[in-house]
Amino acid sequence: MLYYPSGAYLEGFFYFYTMKKTAISFFSILLLTNMLVSQNVQKCGLSELIKRKAETDKFFFQKVEETKNRNAQLATQRNTTGTLYTIPVVFHILHQGGAENISNAQVFDAMKHMNNDFRKNNADTIDIVPEFIPIAADCEIEFKLATIDPDGNCTNGIIRHNTPSTNFDASYQYSGVGPGLWDPQKYMNIYVCKALDFPGAAAYTYIPGWLGAGSPEDAIVTLNSYVGGIGTGSQIGIHVLSHEVGHWLGLSHVWGDTNEPGVACGDDGVSDTPITKGWQTCNLFANKICDPNIVENVQNFMEYSYCDNMFTEGQKQLMKNVIVTGANAGRDILVSNPNLIATGVNPSQICSPIADFKTANNYQNFCTNQSIQFADNTANAVVTNWSWSFPGGTPSTSIDSMPLINYASPGVYAVSYTATNTAGSSSITKTNYIEVLSNVADQQTISSESFESITVPNATWRIANSNDANTWIQNTSIGSTGINSMMINNYTNTNADVETLYTPSFNLAAINAIASPLAFTFKLSYQQKNSSANERLQVYSSTNCGQTWSVRYSKTAATIATVSGYNTNPFTPAASNDWRQETVNISSLVGQQNVLFKFVFTSDVSGNKNNIYIDDINIAQNTVGIEELNNQILNSINIIPNPSNGQNTLLSIVSAEASQLKISIVDVLGKQINTSLQTLQVGENSIRLFENSIPSSGIYFVKMNIGSQQITRKIIIE
Repeated sequence: MLYYPSGAYLEGFFYFYTMKKTAISFFSILLLTNMLVSQNVQKCGLSELIKRKAETDKFFFQKVEETKNRNAQLATQRNTTGTLYTIPVVFHILHQGGAENISNAQVFDAMKHMNNDFRKNNADTIDIVPEFIPIAADCEIEFKLATIDPDGNCTNGIIRHNTPSTNFDASYQYSGVGPGLWDPQKYMNIYVCKALDFPGAAAYTYIPGWLGAGSPEDAIVTLNSYVGGIGTGSQIGIHVLSHEVGHWLGLSHVWGDTNEPGVACGDDGVSDTPITKGWQTCNLFANKICDPNIVENVQNFMEYSYCDNMFTEGQKQLMKNVIVTGANAGRDILVSNPNLIATGVNPSQICSPIADFKTANNYQNFCTNQSIQFADNTANAVVTNWSWSFPGGTPSTSIDSMPLINYASPGVYAVSYTATNTAGSSSITKTNYIEVLSNVADQQTISSESFESITVPNATWRIANSNDANTWIQNTSIGSTGINSMMINNYTNTNADVETLYTPSFNLAAINAIASPLAFTFKLSYQQKNSSANERLQVYSSTNCGQTWSVRYSKTAATIATVSGYNTNPFTPAASNDWRQETVNISSLVGQQNVLFKFVFTSDVSGNKNNIYIDDINIAQNTVGIEELNNQILNSINIIPNPSNGQNTLLSIVSAEASQLKISIVDVLGKQINTSLQTLQVGENSIRLFENSIPSSGIYFVKMNIGSQQITRKIIIE
């Protein structure tokens, strides 16, 4: 099943609140409106998942129909034992150190909401409309994080996979680093991802019976932003996992499996959930659509509405009977006493923690006097006591689970943490963990730097990995102006190495007031080693002391080159015309008061490397003509790779402002092969050229319309 986020449906929202709360103030409505507009509303879609699976399994529709008939019978079989079932859970966090690497606390919050929803302890049950209060169910199903892994080792049920596979696809073929799926007949596996392959999807899973027992596809997959209501989550999405667990335990959408919401009246095979078309709004009053005499269950967790808050008694019985029978998926094995003991759920195993921590937003760069929240990230066990040390911070120590700290002075700071429970303690210190920059810009007026009178690195010109001989260094014998410049001895550099040079911060608002229109220029000198060289120079900007960065300039080897031909020896500029002035478009930044830039160079992955030099980095009044600015745009457009086999072919465009891009692909006879309309964001944009089908071998032209500019690039399909 798929869960989709979409825009807020304010018409239904206002109808609900004006009818339900006649005294609500305009200010309250405004706040609630802003909340809904700024958040994504949950929306579900099933047909895409069924269609995708049916493409590879010709018997899949037969399995869907068989499961539907079986569950219709299970929904009528009363389970009156009053048995409480406990399900062992493991969260797999797929991440690369970004916001998708959610905290332990966010997982615990998600578990809290799931348990509240299935035990009818969720606070919003007070909003259930009168018609459904008598059948709103305590499902007698609970969830606990596993404390024993498949190998018998300790775990806290939260497994972190640092892997490029952070974007999950519906084939469920997770191939990232780490153990991946745990036996789905012993654990309920939840994958937490950065992105999903269905556009706009929030989460998805299959209904038991659609797959064979123990299938690697028997898992729940969700975006990190729909896990709990803290961290990257939000209160709008706190019931998404309950919706997916409902599917995982046999429930259909209330309008049926093979139906589309809002199209036709349908049924889920459960007697006490009224026939409905499906709801994407919270209209709790004019909701007798399929039968004028029957109120529809808009607030059901298996609906698309954003006011879902209940399961029915019939749904409870179906889920419990799916558990009792196993439903061809081993759900009975999963809740059995031997499995609860084997997974450390009953009784819970208490192990010593392995301490770890991170910042709540996963950033390590901050401004002075900015509040920084830290989060426990401990593995192996649940922590009950926390002890923190923040030298240079305020406060300097804490025993909170998620302390808030700020630093008054710029600098690089260490953080120490001790995690404790009844089984023991564990400590960790991360040196140079937090970097704090001034919230006041270093440069308040026109800036011109030729590196003649300063020594780099210093307090404001900083170099990543400054102890590396092949990173950015100050050359004191070669320059465009004078005899100094910044260079990389890239000829002997490590393949695919990334070298970063940070500039001082600039008050562009103040500089623009005295030098409008403003321009960022620098001098560049580089020659390719050979025609296969694939190196890249980029310039990024940050307006929040280096927490996040946007690409402002990006060129690959052929367009970086300022000297024609190739040089198999280490390149050294020999004449003034070996240098070329480059312009970085900063038009969208001129109102910012604290802007940091960085130059990032990536060396060739195959060893086709040569030296690069930059000089005369200036932020001053713009004297560059329109033609040269247009050339900068042209040089920021690349097709990668080219020639190509057509698979994973990307159009890379660096845009200085948000705009619309129309792409047309034509063959040598002018016949249109494909056309699309794209939205460009500020910075670097990567657009897949052949999304649906790959043309046959030959020469094609990619025609682009960006504003008033028309640009054409040739691509060869091999």
